[in-house]
Amino acid sequence: MYNALIVDDEPYIADGLTLVIREEIPEIDVYTAYCGNDVLQLLDRIRIDIIILDVQMPDISGIELHTKILRKWPNCKVIYHTAHDNFNYVRHALKSNAVDYLLKTSRDDVVISTVRKTIDLLDREKRDETILQRVNQQLINALPQIRHDFFNNLINDCDYTPDDLSERFSYLDVGLDAGERVMILIARKDPDKKNEQKQNPIYMIREVINDNFSNHIRITSVIHKPYEIIFFLQPNGGDTAEDVWNKMYIFVLGTLERIQSICRELFNTPVSFALSRNSFQWKDLRACYLRLANAMNYGFGFDKEILIDDKYLEDGFNKSQVSVSEKLRSRTADLDVSLENNDIGSLKECIDNMIDEISHTETLDSSVGIEIFFMISSKLMSYMNIAELWKIAEHSINIKKLTDIGTYTSWDDVKGFFKKAGQTIIEYKFKRNAEEEQGIVARVNQFINENLDKDISLAAIAEHVHFNPFYLSRLYKKMADKSISEYITEVRLYVSKKYLRQTDMKIKDIVKALGFSDQTYFARFFKCAEHMTPSEYRNSH
Repeated sequence: MYNALIVDDEPYIADGLTLVIREEIPEIDVYTAYCGNDVLQLLDRIRIDIIILDVQMPDISGIELHTKILRKWPNCKVIYHTAHDNFNYVRHALKSNAVDYLLKTSRDDVVISTVRKTIDLLDREKRDETILQRVNQQLINALPQIRHDFFNNLINDCDYTPDDLSERFSYLDVGLDAGERVMILIARKDPDKKNEQKQNPIYMIREVINDNFSNHIRITSVIHKPYEIIFFLQPNGGDTAEDVWNKMYIFVLGTLERIQSICRELFNTPVSFALSRNSFQWKDLRACYLRLANAMNYGFGFDKEILIDDKYLEDGFNKSQVSVSEKLRSRTADLDVSLENNDIGSLKECIDNMIDEISHTETLDSSVGIEIFFMISSKLMSYMNIAELWKIAEHSINIKKLTDIGTYTSWDDVKGFFKKAGQTIIEYKFKRNAEEEQGIVARVNQFINENLDKDISLAAIAEHVHFNPFYLSRLYKKMADKSISEYITEVRLYVSKKYLRQTDMKIKDIVKALGFSDQTYFARFFKCAEHMTPSEYRNSH
C-alpha cells in the first residue's frame, strides 16, 4: 500500500483533494498537512510515496520542501500544485524530477488521473531491472555466507535429492560434483593455553590448507565451529576410479604433517586432522562426519596435533552404527520450524518420525530413550516459555507427563501425549493471537471515537497502540475487513447525522467536534455520502 500526502496552506483545498482521492483511490492511505513544518514532522513518522505539494506556503516554499522530502524518502514522487501557471515553477519541477505539475483549477478527474499515473510509475520502479541487478549483485556478495550456512546444514542433515544437491552446488559455485562421492577432512585448532593469540588463526589455517591442496584436488570448506574446519575433497578431472581416490588419499595424508609443522612454526598453533579413508555418497555425510569427530575426540594417546584416518578407528565407529540420538538431535530443528510456523500436521509428523526411529530398539528407561524424551519435551516447554504460553497452556497440559517419563508404559503413549500437547500449544497461540488482534482493533476504534476533534491520522493512531503504521494498516484491514480511513469516515458520518438530528448545534460547532478543517470540506464530505447538504438533512429529519 502506498501513502500519499496532500500539502496546502489552504485547508479547504487540502481537505477537498484528500476527500476526492480517498473516494476514488481507496487502495492508498491519504494524509493531509497545512504547512511545511507539519510535513517535516510527518516525514519522521511514516514513509511517504506520493506528495501533492503546494508550491507557495508561508513557512517554507514547496521547492525547498521538495529537497528536504527527497533527502528523507528518495523514492517519493512529488506533484507540484499551484494557482499560478508560472514557467519558472514548471522548469524547476522538471529539473527536480517532479512527476507532474497541476494547477489548482484542475478538475478532480485530472488530479485522480495524475495520481493513478504516479502509482503506475511506482509499480514499474518496483519491477525495474536495475533493482533486480542490485539484488543479484548483493546475492553474489553474500555467496560466501550462503555457502557457509548451506554446508553447515548439509553436515547436520543431508536430506537433499541428488538433483536438488546438484542444483545447489551449481548455484553456489562450490566447484564440487554432487553426483560423485566425496571424502572429508576435519581440521581442528587445538587448545594451547601457553600460546593463546588475540587473533583467531582458524582462517590462516584454512588458507594454508587451501594453498597446499587447491592446485592438485577439488576442495571447498566450511568453518563448522570456531575451532573446526571441515574440508570436502574430490579428485581433479572427474576421474572416479578407485586408484585415483587412493592416490588422492595418500597425497592428502602425506601433506597434513607438513601443514601441522607450518601452523606450529608460523602461527605457533597446534592443529589436529582426521581424514576419511574411503570416499562415500553425500547422503552419508552426517554419519561420516560424526565418525571422524568422535575418533578425534578419543585422541588415541594425544590431546593435540592428532593425525588419524579411518584405518585406526575401532569397529564401534562404523558409519552404519552412528548413535541414534545423534541422528535425532539433528531433527529437533524440524520441531522448532513446525512450532514457529504453527504447523500442527508437520509437528505431529516430526514427533512420529523421531519416536518411531527408537521405539523398536530402545526402551523407555534406556539412556537413549530418556534423552529423546527430554529432547522433545524441552522443545515444547522452551517454545511455551518463548511464546509466553505457559500460563495458558498449563491448564490444558499435564505438566507431570511433560517432564516425567516414568508416567508412561509405552512409546505409543509418549507419542500420543506429545502430539496432543504440541497441538494444544499451537491452538492456544492461534487463540491468543486472535484475541490480541481483536483487542488492537478495539483500541483503534476507541481512540478514533474519543478523539474525533484531534489528530487521528494513521501515524497518531499507530503511536497510541505502539505499532508500525504500515503493519497496523494491514492488520486492521485484515481483522475489520475495512481500512482505518473507512472506519473514520463511517464514525464521522454517523456522529454528524446524530448531531444534526438530535441537537441544535451550529454547523461550525459540529465541524469542530468532528475534526474537519472547515465548513466547506464538511459540506462536501456530507453531500458525497448523503447526496444532500447538512442543512437539508437537518430540515428533513
